[in-house]
Amino acid sequence: MRVPALWRNRDFTVLWSGRAVSELGSAMSFVALPLLTLTVGSPTDAGLVLATATIGQLVVALYAGAVTDRVSRRLAMTASVLVRAVGYGSLAAASATGAITLGQLYAVAAIVGLAGPFFSAAETAAIRAVVPPEQLPSAYSQNQVRSMTAELSGAPVGGALYGVSHALPFAADAASFVVEAVALRSIRADLAAPGRSERRAVWHDIGGGLSFIWRHPFLRVTLLAGGVINFAALWPVLLLTLHDRHIAPSLIGATLSALTVAGLIGALAAPVVTKRVAPGRIIIAASWVLVGTLAVMTVASSTLLMLAALIAGVTVVPAIGILLSSYETAVTPNEMIGRVSAAGSFLATAAIPAGQAVGGALYAAGGPRLAFAVFGSAVLVGALLLTGSNAVREIRPGDAPAPETAAETVTVSQAQGARIGNPPTGSRP
Repeated sequence: MRVPALWRNRDFTVLWSGRAVSELGSAMSFVALPLLTLTVGSPTDAGLVLATATIGQLVVALYAGAVTDRVSRRLAMTASVLVRAVGYGSLAAASATGAITLGQLYAVAAIVGLAGPFFSAAETAAIRAVVPPEQLPSAYSQNQVRSMTAELSGAPVGGALYGVSHALPFAADAASFVVEAVALRSIRADLAAPGRSERRAVWHDIGGGLSFIWRHPFLRVTLLAGGVINFAALWPVLLLTLHDRHIAPSLIGATLSALTVAGLIGALAAPVVTKRVAPGRIIIAASWVLVGTLAVMTVASSTLLMLAALIAGVTVVPAIGILLSSYETAVTPNEMIGRVSAAGSFLATAAIPAGQAVGGALYAAGGPRLAFAVFGSAVLVGALLLTGSNAVREIRPGDAPAPETAAETVTVSQAQGARIGNPPTGSRP
């Protein structure tokens, strides 16, 4: 029996639409948060506030995965979005009354960072509940399209709203999370906690998620390689490079938009590519494209050549993320999907903060060529791990869910970041 096109799946459309609204709101506040911090703190504080949210996500990620395998996935997602609505709502109220403090900014960043992973882990389980296995790649493709579209449109809107009133971007973000909470309530699929025959300690569940990945050759290699590759946190070094080459701020913003568009194109093309080419070949080929990207960036004296290479690398990233996310979701038992998803995300992204810090230090010590060369070495190690793995090379198209045809794929107007290759803007609270 032919499975209906994904856009006809009511529950997925509701889940997707609610998340689209909240991601648009988050893109607005992501731009406004450091700007608001500068009104009561230093440039260092502006960076540390964002870092606080990222660190909070990493600290709680494994615990959140274990918890979402014990409670209703609907409850976990709803609680997460409402906590963030309150946090951003408090910033809007404080900004409107002139009562904003640096302590509140740090506190809100920490709270929204800690709340985020509970939604992410539960959302993976929800996608598994509402999307047939053969449509998982298309579902993840549409999620990436959604995120990149929100980033592309939300940043300028957030800046414009902030120019009108410092409170507006945060009020809009708080309202967007309320809209998402309402959408979650209308999903008809069963999102209850999975049945468990035995109740064990949370730390045992966390170990179970990590152990599942370690015992699975494909997941073990791809996630570890992804963690190594993600050490190449390029955006801070790229930003410093463009600044020191006297690139106008407006052109730096245009660069970010171009990178987002490249990722969007890659996400739209991914379902077609992943349907026609063996998954292992896509993953290995894309990793070597990233190696080439860093090699060109290391030696390029031309800013245009450097950016062209980066755009090529960003374009291939979505296909890797879609394959890994859909495969992981398909092979994980329902009762473990929260902790396995959280463990996978943790392994793949734990090195990003270190890469951001090391990148800045390398740039200060030897300029962009040294930083890009070290990052390129990390990407090379990841590509060699993937290429040398039998589990990756020999995976067949039938071993992972097959995506829909292009005709069945949802358009942007109808419609999870990649595990390998972190987005240029970094983690968003």
